[in-house]
Amino acid sequence: MHTITLDTNNDGRFGNYLESLFGIPENNRKGSDLPGIELKTKVSKSAHITLFSKEPDYKALSTFDMICEYGSLGKLNARVKSDHIWNNLFVTISNNCIEVYDELKDIVICSWTRESIEERIIEKIQNIELYNVTDYGSSFSYDSKDTYTGTSYERFIELVKQGLIVIDFRMKFGKNRGTAFRIYKKYMDDLYNTNSYQVLT
Repeated sequence: MHTITLDTNNDGRFGNYLESLFGIPENNRKGSDLPGIELKTKVSKSAHITLFSKEPDYKALSTFDMICEYGSLGKLNARVKSDHIWNNLFVTISNNCIEVYDELKDIVICSWTRESIEERIIEKIQNIELYNVTDYGSSFSYDSKDTYTGTSYERFIELVKQGLIVIDFRMKFGKNRGTAFRIYKKYMDDLYNTNSYQVLT
């Protein structure tokens, strides 16, 4: 596909431009970008794909207190998962809830119910078109596309249990950039029923 030059270097430029090609105005939609299809982009050097953002249904601490307790210099950028403890925090599944647990304090600091996660999966990521991007610095191109179809809460939760879907906190004083559920591209085939690949020219 031909290279594209934009006047901006913001992190969302690849996704924003892709959405503009489909006539989608820039905004934070609750549902998928197109009917039944979520559009995603991935730069070759980037590791994780953001599946969706979802704030916890239960929080033991405010954003301010979370930053004070687990962050530094007025911000908290943390990745937590089930198979690794970060700053006493790890992810566990209990009573059909995804929980972030503080091992030292022996408390759940936040959690998501099955119902809210399942709703997010259905409305946002039931099917994904992932456009693979080559970034040339001053320009970029969409080189290929992976189309993933059909997923479920059961598949999602199994990857959370294995530590393959991780939770990223992105907070700073006065602003919360959202709590994101992310996955490596190589595990997307485990999340979806089918995947087809297309080279873009």
